[in-house]
Amino acid sequence: MRMIGDFRKGNLKRLETAGRLKAIRHIIVFLMAGCLLLCSNASALETSVKLEGGYDDNVAKIPAGEGSGLAKVSTQFEQVVFKGPTGSRLDLFLDAMYCDYTKVSDNYRVQAGTEFYSGLWHDRFRTGVFVQAEAYRDEYVAEDEYNMLLAGGELQWLANARVTLSLRESFSRVDYRNGVSLPGQRAFTIGMGKGPGSPMNSPTNGNGSMNGSTNSPTNTTVETDLVTLLPRNDTLWTSEMAVNWIISPDLQADLSAIFRNANSSDSYETFREEGGSGKLSWFCSQSMEIFANGYWSTLDYDISPEGGDRRDDVYGFGLGGSRTVGNIKFQIQFDRSVIESPISGVGYKKSVVLCGISYTF
Repeated sequence: MRMIGDFRKGNLKRLETAGRLKAIRHIIVFLMAGCLLLCSNASALETSVKLEGGYDDNVAKIPAGEGSGLAKVSTQFEQVVFKGPTGSRLDLFLDAMYCDYTKVSDNYRVQAGTEFYSGLWHDRFRTGVFVQAEAYRDEYVAEDEYNMLLAGGELQWLANARVTLSLRESFSRVDYRNGVSLPGQRAFTIGMGKGPGSPMNSPTNGNGSMNGSTNSPTNTTVETDLVTLLPRNDTLWTSEMAVNWIISPDLQADLSAIFRNANSSDSYETFREEGGSGKLSWFCSQSMEIFANGYWSTLDYDISPEGGDRRDDVYGFGLGGSRTVGNIKFQIQFDRSVIESPISGVGYKKSVVLCGISYTF
């Protein structure tokens, strides 16, 4: 049986984590205030606050996972540092998100970074570079907690008045704060989910063993009284090609293809990914948008914990709409995601519905 949390140490861990969460809330507030105070040109600062509520029927992303209502608050600050005569632009941004669940513990994310873009050949081509740091913490799914650093570049080509092509290359390093369990070798877990390094979750321990095995292609392991934990860090190279097509004044399509190589210190999480996504937006008025999106990808892993080949299929779709009234935006969205895997306990289905309101100033 698969369970969330170590119940023998759960109360103490919850108190310690609650203290860290309280501290990070104050840190986030100070970071946001500092971003405002350091901005030399307040007129170039764009700030948005978003409040959302809804339901997630599988918070931990596992087979038969527990659902919960949720309330989410997020803020975004974007500062234009300067604009050049050739269309060049340097931006700084800071994003923060906190999600409060009614039945399970909470999580939060902080992102900060900079982007620089410059126009070429009468702005028909645009080149850019970007750097971003991200931290994610999760009291419910501790294995998801990570620190990430991402850097990359982008080239955009305005082919004509209706079509824009882009190529984006990025490198990211993801360091996981907590040990991760051996695939297929655990009954009790610290958490499920694998963060940005992999969209997959470790499978269930089929034999119900309380202690994990140390037979792993990864050399360094830490064995506890419940599970065997592995230190994990990932490096990812990602290539993305995208097309933005303005079909008509009120209809727009976005298509993209993605190729990713992930190398992990946990050899079970080294994979190659190929996939694509699409979004169709209908602007039925100047203030209202209705959209539908979908995506799919295949992940080929180097090693399978059950032997043989491992190939996972990931796909999903979403539907939603929004209406803008002045600086206020109302939005509703439904998302459905599915993972199919030959490894027992990895595949899951997940549905999320959210209603939100945002204010930009």
